[in-house]
Amino acid sequence: VEYSTDLFEAGTMERLVGHWERLLEGIAEDAGQRVWELPLLGEAQRRQVVEEWNQTESAFPATKCLHELIEHQASVSPDSIAVSFGEQSLTYAELNVRANQLARYLRSRGVRSETLVGVFLERSLDMFVGLLGILKAGGAYVPLDPAYPTDRISFMIEDSRMPVVLTHQEELPKLLASDVDSICLDRDWQWIAKENSENLSHSAAPEGLAYVIYTSGSTGKPKGVMVEHRSVVNLLGSIRHKPGMTSHDVVLAITTLSFDIAGFELYLPLIIGARVEMVTRDVTLDPARLSDKLRSVQATVMQATPATWRMLIDAGWKGQQGLKILCTGEALPVNLANELVGRGDSVWNLYGPTETTIWSTLQRVERSDSVSVPIGRPIANTQVYV
Repeated sequence: VEYSTDLFEAGTMERLVGHWERLLEGIAEDAGQRVWELPLLGEAQRRQVVEEWNQTESAFPATKCLHELIEHQASVSPDSIAVSFGEQSLTYAELNVRANQLARYLRSRGVRSETLVGVFLERSLDMFVGLLGILKAGGAYVPLDPAYPTDRISFMIEDSRMPVVLTHQEELPKLLASDVDSICLDRDWQWIAKENSENLSHSAAPEGLAYVIYTSGSTGKPKGVMVEHRSVVNLLGSIRHKPGMTSHDVVLAITTLSFDIAGFELYLPLIIGARVEMVTRDVTLDPARLSDKLRSVQATVMQATPATWRMLIDAGWKGQQGLKILCTGEALPVNLANELVGRGDSVWNLYGPTETTIWSTLQRVERSDSVSVPIGRPIANTQVYV
């Protein structure tokens, strides 16, 4: 077999030859088969792909909703810092109390199980309180990025038929929908703070909606992807063990809420007692400031797209001891992967569409001269077929 070594590895060609042989055998056995019925995999390879590689069963808290796990952690480490933003921070207890008050206020405004609530907020402590408050009220949130064009925001509000939006006063002029109930967390907090601060009875269910993320859609028209609590809880439980995170970790959160991978950096730390360090949009776009932030908060975990990691390296970033580097959102080029290896404790490539809840596969990255970086094996309790 002759082939270009620039395009194919020897192992790939061996498999292709095996597929060709199995295809010919299938034709010889029954020439009347339809083309799509012909076999490509031998029995041993089929068993490996379909069964062995997909043995991912793992226990996880399937009866719990996302906010219940955060609520439990607040009872375990109430005085620990949950999230910091600039010079401001909230302990687990403070975050839980504020979310409880907001949840009750939202219920008084009609939010019930699976009611969609828009989150039209820049990254802030209020955004965190808003997300958790919506979930505790039983609702599901829909991120509305203030950086989006007003016509896109209007479309998402109308398409989802959300009755309520959380925002700040300064964002109100961008909300053109007149029939939506706008709650300004800065303006209305004096009323919200009068609500009971105790934990609520839960009206959400594991199979209920946690959030709806609007993607660009294959036609260019935004489409809402609905994600359940149990899917998020399973994902977080899997990633907690591999690549791994503990209560001692500090996660630098740089992702916009409208990008579903933000769920990892916002929620996994909060269910295990770690700390979230959130930065502004401006910092994420400035490699010098982002590098300084990584160092000053002593971050141990950061996820970013390959474009962001490339931006850091091109700006002279040499890496950081103790940092777990997660690459996601785009295909990871081999040359970038090789440059990242050695700049932290470990490098991971994570892949998955929004529809399967943030990630589907993961792979620890090692230095290599391969033509591509593998996307790896499926996360816990999921199966992958290629």
